[in-house]
Amino acid sequence: MALMELLNEVKIEFKKVKWPNKEESINVTILVVLLSVGIGIYAGLFDTLFAKVILTLSSKIGG
Repeated sequence: MALMELLNEVKIEFKKVKWPNKEESINVTILVVLLSVGIGIYAGLFDTLFAKVILTLSSKIGG
């Protein structure tokens, strides 16, 4: 019986959920993609800069 109670409660809770409409879903998806690309570019630029600094410092110390 516990499984049936759980499934009934899940069904009741799903009815309470406010599902996004198509426009909201598209807007949120675009936002997530743009933020992901922006963070990826930022991380890539930081990594490149950091690598150049490390290479410059290591060549001055070792060479």
